[in-house]
Amino acid sequence: MRLLHYQACSQALLKEASDRISNYRELARLAKSAPDDVDVVLRLGDERIGRFGGGVYGSSKDLAEYVDSKPSGKNLIIVSTTDPAILAHELGHADVDQSTIGRVLQSGVVRTGSNILPPAMALSVSRAAGQAMGPLAGALIGASVPFLVNSPVLIAEALASKKGVQRLREAGMSEKDIEKAKKQLWKAYGTYLAYPALFGAIGAGLGIASRT
Repeated sequence: MRLLHYQACSQALLKEASDRISNYRELARLAKSAPDDVDVVLRLGDERIGRFGGGVYGSSKDLAEYVDSKPSGKNLIIVSTTDPAILAHELGHADVDQSTIGRVLQSGVVRTGSNILPPAMALSVSRAAGQAMGPLAGALIGASVPFLVNSPVLIAEALASKKGVQRLREAGMSEKDIEKAKKQLWKAYGTYLAYPALFGAIGAGLGIASRT
């Protein structure tokens, strides 16, 4: 595996995809459209990237373990599949990063906190709210707090998919294929919703079980 700038990567993606998928030209256009401050790494079939859904975006320092080169100082998009929707979504993350608010939403500190805090908040806030305001209030607050705490991740992922769909359209993908990509991205988004939903359900249960 080697680090590829987006132009070289687009050629590699095109060569790999041309015999396997119908929209390989759109894939190549997507790769070429990566921002200048982003490098694209192609790691076809890499199971570690597969655990991220086939693509990941982040700083070259944070993702150094996935590349066989020293950190370039640029951000990286690493894909293990030739699926245009996956690449477009990761490009969407790069687009979100172009604004200050986007960089905050996608910062390591914010994302880590958003993933760690929902369980603790669901346990503590629902009990406290239930004891102070009654089981119904405890249930409502316990169910909603995990979504609120996890909202930076949910917002960033939604924006990345929205911008990714825009990139697919700009790359010339047909509306029929775009609709398929939307369904695919929405299904992936559901995996992010499942996390706060789980602890929201736990929080609601604890709120109902509490006593004033």
